Parts: sequence; structure tokens; C-alpha cells
Amino acid sequence: MISKLWTSAQEKRLTVLAAVLASAACIACCFALAGPGFAVKRVDRSGQGIRLRDFPYPYSAMAALINDCDNTTPRSFERYHRFLNTRGETIYGPGLGLDISDSFFAYTSASDYNLVMTFFLGADPGARKDARRIERYIRCGWIDAMHTYGDFSAPDGAGGAGSAEDGDGVGGVEDAGGAGGEPVGFSRELGAAAYASLRRDGIYPIVWTDHGNEGNVQNFGSYGPGASSRYKLGDLPRAGERYHTDFTVPGGVKYVWDARHSSRFGYDFPLTARTLRDGQKVWSFSRYTGGGATNGGTANNGGATTVGGATNGGVGYYATAASGWDWYPDGLRRTLTEERLQALVADRQYGLFAQHMGFYGEDYIYEAEDVAALRLLAEYQYERSAILVAGTARLFEYATAHRFVSYEAYSSDGGAGGPNAGGPYAVINILSVADPLFPEPEPSVERLRGLTFYCDDPDRVKVFVNSAPLNDSELSRNGVDHTGRPSVSIRWRPNDDTDYTVFG
Repeated sequence: MISKLWTSAQEKRLTVLAAVLASAACIACCFALAGPGFAVKRVDRSGQGIRLRDFPYPYSAMAALINDCDNTTPRSFERYHRFLNTRGETIYGPGLGLDISDSFFAYTSASDYNLVMTFFLGADPGARKDARRIERYIRCGWIDAMHTYGDFSAPDGAGGAGSAEDGDGVGGVEDAGGAGGEPVGFSRELGAAAYASLRRDGIYPIVWTDHGNEGNVQNFGSYGPGASSRYKLGDLPRAGERYHTDFTVPGGVKYVWDARHSSRFGYDFPLTARTLRDGQKVWSFSRYTGGGATNGGTANNGGATTVGGATNGGVGYYATAASGWDWYPDGLRRTLTEERLQALVADRQYGLFAQHMGFYGEDYIYEAEDVAALRLLAEYQYERSAILVAGTARLFEYATAHRFVSYEAYSSDGGAGGPNAGGPYAVINILSVADPLFPEPEPSVERLRGLTFYCDDPDRVKVFVNSAPLNDSELSRNGVDHTGRPSVSIRWRPNDDTDYTVFG
């Protein structure tokens, strides 16, 4: 009897303690340390059970096709983006209307320098080539990444710093093969000229993807003692004329590809904090390539086995079958499979995969199986409402906003007039995006697009940003999802399927 009484009393105490803890958890749903000095604060006193949803309603996952612009000409760029991004009629049938972004070269020293789409002509910062076109596509969102400052790949797949390595990551740097027969390699001067020109035009790409073989000493996505990365000098101050991240990163770059091949497709959070060799911090990301050697190795895109006729600087490509990589157009059928997309949705993850959509030249026509794979991805967005396809920068900006947003939710009287008059409503006041690397104490509405909050009654919720109310037109009040709960969202960007190729 005593034992039973003691147990009963203990249970009551535990019940009370649990209630107190639950109440505390309700008052302060989440205080997660984002980094030294940066706390993510999420407080709910609304009585509506306010909680952040994983992805914008109604989607259960997000995906980005992260494209590298190797070999891409203006004509091939416009042809495949017309299919990917618009709803117009194309050589592949109706366009997909997806938000898919791309990258660009500022320079190239490839022998076909007059054909590929570059900001400048060859490696001459004084001569613009496709600058106006590239600017247009950056402003509309079809381009959001720099594929480094350009293509300085040597035609033999080497010819860079690794040829005279002295063990400290600097080594002797030979010039890569040049445009028009003139030898040229990357220099800090070229980087600074491109940087200045882009800034004058109001261009601030926030994504950086490394490019090519050991002629590309401007790379800084990864580095180490191996020959595959020791030539990468972009973030090494003692590299002198090869060093540039002291102006490139402060100029806007936040997200950097880790320049390693990967067979992983889905991520709970797609970014990893990284400190560069000059002490600056950036977010690093990986992406599915199909596996294989580390970028820059002997089987890399600078020295791939020839399976077809496309060339870049005299090197044969069509390397998918020989290398096992899937980041070429004829690998789409192996990348975007029903099984993989189903798993992405079931695991509620971000899917990142690499491509080279213009790699095989402007006369290459995508095969039916690869077009079908892209249509399957579009089906997952439009017919199944399961995967939201987003441009690379937009996906990363959403992921960091979602991970590091701070907010407080509380109950407020309806007051006289207004849509919530006559009774209490919940207020969600977004305070900041406490990104430990790039904190934003006053985030814009654009920065917060897609954030979705579970609640009990979406019609009785107002959203504020730093105590300033959002117009109701910026909000979406949603029905229940798989959890059985409704929600309210800051609207995702409107779908834009405009054909920007028709503008001058």
C-alpha cells in the first residue's frame, strides 16, 4: 500500500513536472545555438501551436538542378532554358515552366573562345562579348552562379600549379592554353577587373562553383595534398597573383561548391560551414554527380575519355559512360528516377544534382529518356505538389532562412476594424535570420519567402517582420497537409514562365 501511494505521488509529481516542462516548451519552442553569439529564438505564446513547417506549403521537399556552363553557347543556353523555364512550345514539346538557374563564365582561354557564352571576349577584360545577355539572365533569375571567373583549362588536362608543387599549395603556375593562340592564365588582375565590371552593372552572384582542371588556379572549392586539388589557390593569400577571395567573398559570394564528386542526392540541410584559408567563412555545398573521382583528377572533365565529338579546348568529352558520372544530359535518366524522387519526398529533404546542360554542343538534341526524366521532375512539382524546384541561390536562401529564422508568436486582441476584428488573433513577428556566417538582423520579405507556419486557424493569424505588418497579399492561408494541420505562408515567389530569350 505504501509502495502504491509512493508510486501515485511520484506519478503526480512527474505529471506536474511534465506539464511545467511542456508549458516552458510552448513558451520557448526553440532556442537553438546557431553559432558563437548567434542564437535562434523561437517563442510561441499564441495559444495556436505556432510551429515552422519544413518546406513551403504544400511541398514535402525541394530540389535544384545546379548547372555548369561548360561548352555552352548563347544558342544552346537559350534553347534549353526555353524548355526548362518557359511554357512555350520547344523542340522537346511544351516547356516545363520550372525555376532552374545556371552559371556563367566571365572569361575563357579555350580555343573556341569566340563561340562559348562569356561576359568578356576570351580573356580580355576590355572587350565585352555576351555581357548584355548574361546581365538579362541574371536579373530574371536564369543565372545565379559564377562558374569561377572563367575557363582556364589547359588542353592536356594539367599544366597548372601541380606541375611544380612545392608542398605548400602554391607551387609554380604555368599559363593555361590561351584564346586565339595567345597563352593566358588566371590572375588576380583579371579577377579584379571582372569583379569591378560586374559591380558597376549591379551584379552580385552569391553562388560559386569551381571549374575544370589544374589550369584553373582561381578555384577554392576544395584543396588538399592530392594532385586533384593542390592547385587551387583562390583563397590562399601567399599565392599572390592567384589569390582573390579577399574581394570575391565580400563582393557577395556565400555558397561554394565543395568541388567533390558525390553519389548523395538528398540532404536534411544542404550546407556546411567552412573556413577558407584566408580566414573568411562561407557555406559549402555538395551535389549529386553520380560518383567518381575528386574534381580535377585524371578522370575529371579536363581529361575525360572521348565517347563522342564535342570538344572544349581540344579535349574530347561525352564521358558519362566511361566515367560513371551522371552530370551530363544523357545522365538525367539515371539521376531523376521515380525511386529517387519518392525517397526525397518521403525523407523530406533538399535534393541537389549537378548538370552540364550545354556540354555536348549546340547541335546536340536531348534524348527522349532524358526529356522524360525532366518531365517527371516537373510532374512532382505541378501534378503531385510534392517537390518544389528552385533556382540554386533561391534554394540556399530558403534553407538558411528556414534554419536560422528567429520569431515570436503571441496572442492579440482583434480591436476595432480590420479582418480580425471581434476577437483575438495570433501574431507571428519575425525578428531576424540569425545566420551564423551572414546574419541578417532586418531580413527582407524576399529573404523570407516560402516560410510556412503551422497554426490552428490561418484566418486568425497576422505576420509581422520586425514589428511591421505584412500586407495580406503577401500571405497564403493554407488548408491541412499530411499532419492534419493548416498553416499560413509568406508567399513563395510567383511562378515566372516568361520567355526571356525574346528580349533584346
